[in-house]
Amino acid sequence: MKKKIVYLILVLALTLSFSACNRDEEELPVADVDEQQDKVEQDANKPGEEPEDIYYVLYLRHRNLPFIFENTFRIRENDSRLKNKSIEHFVVEQLIEQEDVDELINPIPDGTKVLYVEREGSTVIVNLSEEFIRNMRGDAEFVEIVVATIVNSLVILPGNEKVRILVDGHSIANLRGADISTDFEFIVQFTTDK
Repeated sequence: MKKKIVYLILVLALTLSFSACNRDEEELPVADVDEQQDKVEQDANKPGEEPEDIYYVLYLRHRNLPFIFENTFRIRENDSRLKNKSIEHFVVEQLIEQEDVDELINPIPDGTKVLYVEREGSTVIVNLSEEFIRNMRGDAEFVEIVVATIVNSLVILPGNEKVRILVDGHSIANLRGADISTDFEFIVQFTTDK
């Protein structure tokens, strides 16, 4: 009889422990799913996952002196103004639209529009509307300063080494005495950092 009681207690203990184990096993997947969901939410909210700032520079001409100066700006990489366009295209548009700042003026001719901006390797090709020629004022040096504002604003972006400027798809060998048909690298001639 003593054996039967020990046997019965043993069976009862095993049954209870199996049912407790089964209950724990059934609950574990639910807890795991909750933990996984929490981890996904935490990962989505990590500071490193936030959109980054993109810094860009616009060069403007000094009102009275033949120099260009830089103004630094930033934009979030998920900004709607960058949708379906490269940072280079955005920068040229911003340069064209830039208001004067104190003694710095925007020398881009009025009415100029961006037809397209594309990259070929490390060269940025900027195609501008005919207003760039038609509304250009000043002499060859003024044209070169205008070109410098465009070139330097683009070459300063990572990965860009040269800029080619086209007007309605054509190279311009003579614009008020200035040859703008070549691929330009960063132009130091009009910067104060010479």
